[in-house]
Amino acid sequence: LECPFHGFRWAESGRCTLTPCEGRDTTISRRLDARPLPVRERAGLVWMWWGDPATASSEPPWFDGLAESPAGTTTTSHEWPLSCPRMMEAILDLHHFPFVHAPFARGAGPRLDPYRAVLDGDVIHVEGRLRTESGTGPSQDFRTRVRFPAVMLSETKVPVIVLGAPIDERRVWLHLRFYPRPGVSP
Repeated sequence: LECPFHGFRWAESGRCTLTPCEGRDTTISRRLDARPLPVRERAGLVWMWWGDPATASSEPPWFDGLAESPAGTTTTSHEWPLSCPRMMEAILDLHHFPFVHAPFARGAGPRLDPYRAVLDGDVIHVEGRLRTESGTGPSQDFRTRVRFPAVMLSETKVPVIVLGAPIDERRVWLHLRFYPRPGVSP
């Protein structure tokens, strides 16, 4: 692993093997060693497990039928000022959508009816329709699948996969990959 900013290098064991700013012949301090963590590559992303290595999954979570290649997708990343568990709560709460994401709600009302959440193995399936109180006018259907600890697929007009990675106890990094359908702009 090489740091793109300073060129420091680490072996798979976590041992720091190169510090260019100190010269190639320097004795590298063991204080620069890193704790190795289980890492996997999947879907054009590098997945790292922060927990006990004995509990790391052999394969990062993904969804059957969803292309793993980022080709033809639109991607964005940003940081949220909330914990990763709170982010997952927000993702599972479809009631917030017409208020927080009004520009994308296409005029759908705040009434969530019907609503269904089902646990199937390690996947939570959430489905619902946001509509006006009267039931007339525009509505928006949602179908979301969630795999813990922090992977979500929202299958709306433009499917989007959301991946969360905790930065610390109060911040989470979000990576969103949109899968535009023919004739639908991202």
